[in-house]
Amino acid sequence: MIRKLSLVGVPAVLLFVAACSGSPTKNSDSSSSPAAGNSSPAASTAPSTPKERIAYTVWVEGTESDASLALAFKKLGDKFNLDLKMVYTPLTDLPTKINLAASTGDFPDIIFKIPNGIDTKKMGVQGILLPLKELSKKYAPNFLKALNETTDAEKVITVQNDFYQMPVLAEKGMANNNRNGTIYRKDILDKNGIKSPTTTEEFYNVLKQLKQLYPDSAPISNRTPGLAKSTFFSVFGVYSTPVEQYILASDAYKESIAYMAKLYKEKLLDNEFLTITQQQFNEKVYANKVFFFYDNEQTYEQMGTQLAGINTQELTQAMADSDPKKKEDLSKKLLSVVDVMPNIQAPGREFSKGSPDLVNLRGVVFSKKIKNPERALEMVDYLFSKEGSRFGALGDEGVAYTIGSDGKLRVRNMTDEEKKKNPLAAALQLGSRRTLEVYRDTRLVGYRETTVNGASFKERPMEIYEMNDEQTQRYAVLNAQITKKQQEYESKFITGALEVEKGWNDYINDLKKLGLDEMLKLQNDTRVK
Repeated sequence: MIRKLSLVGVPAVLLFVAACSGSPTKNSDSSSSPAAGNSSPAASTAPSTPKERIAYTVWVEGTESDASLALAFKKLGDKFNLDLKMVYTPLTDLPTKINLAASTGDFPDIIFKIPNGIDTKKMGVQGILLPLKELSKKYAPNFLKALNETTDAEKVITVQNDFYQMPVLAEKGMANNNRNGTIYRKDILDKNGIKSPTTTEEFYNVLKQLKQLYPDSAPISNRTPGLAKSTFFSVFGVYSTPVEQYILASDAYKESIAYMAKLYKEKLLDNEFLTITQQQFNEKVYANKVFFFYDNEQTYEQMGTQLAGINTQELTQAMADSDPKKKEDLSKKLLSVVDVMPNIQAPGREFSKGSPDLVNLRGVVFSKKIKNPERALEMVDYLFSKEGSRFGALGDEGVAYTIGSDGKLRVRNMTDEEKKKNPLAAALQLGSRRTLEVYRDTRLVGYRETTVNGASFKERPMEIYEMNDEQTQRYAVLNAQITKKQQEYESKFITGALEVEKGWNDYINDLKKLGLDEMLKLQNDTRVK
């Protein structure tokens, strides 16, 4: 059995996806699928001809108390004359539930946003999941077009010349991780006559100034340890490490960790960043105790608008409006409070970011036993269309947004009277819709464009490996023990329990004793070129 591993960003983070029986075969490239330009988006809108109403059981992450999510799925089902019998399960319990269903044969018709770590390829080969390649050509042209236009997407999901899920896709430039940046409180810096830093030395001095001015602050923090490290990994060019090497043993990694240790020791880096909760982080930001943090445009939206005293919906509407002054005025107000720091580089290092997450394997899967699979595919395919991607991210046209005679999209506020008359639409408009957003494309760019740092940077290429069962099992063992040891050392290095320079050789030697060279050889021997 050949297994395909997809490696994104840091080697310590692996997504294992099971694959096929038999000898390895080279996956067909996107040219073997219908050309994007020739796809006919037959399912780009809800079907105009009424069909017999049928029911599907749909599993999704969430709880029954999430009224917005429930109503959104009801609306989606109604568009295609389908009864979606929703079963909500907390994310912590969903993987166990799915694996149990796979073993007992009691599998739902559809799983929407399947959790990470589920072996969808293995389930497909075992006959549990519906093969989608041929069906997509006829019933999912919008999805197939997006798949063909997304670098390496088909290669990532294909096994034995077929695929078994419709992954979440993003256009180039709309990937979450490469739309991340270091967000900073421009108003605080301006108030104190401090310029945005352009080098690591300037960054250090700015943090020191802020700490002196605000002794109770933690000038730089993050809501997760991984995001905190991402700032420095990019600045020190860790992601530029050649793919043949272990980036967490590189000189760039060593320098980034030493820099973090220096900030931690002087309490410029939040000393709680390894254990901080989202709530604690939010409280620090809103109490003006954190001035720099690394995150994506969604966090920029949520925190930036609140800090600037701007109504989020009002800003979104202005950014979609054709009147440039409305956009300019609100953008200026937002950017006067929070902004994205220009890329800075450590001396002799190249600013870089991890692999763009253009393909997210938390997609949609269908049971092999599903009846009328074409109806289910048409429904999901709609969400990859122009109209459907707007529905998935915004809501209904005419309710959540309108299209003017000039073709411009305008997000609109509902009146109180409209909300009373149409509570479903109100819930859809105001609630979180990320579960239904399966395709992030440039048609939906609003004020998010103001959060993107225009400076160029190098992306780490996506890494894909083809391993047989024996290699996969060995790799899993090696990766687990190396990652555990790497994280132990990293925590000690950053917190000062062990000096980086004194402990570095022991760190490298311990990784080698645990099989680092063997793991690298496995990667390099099985990497898909």
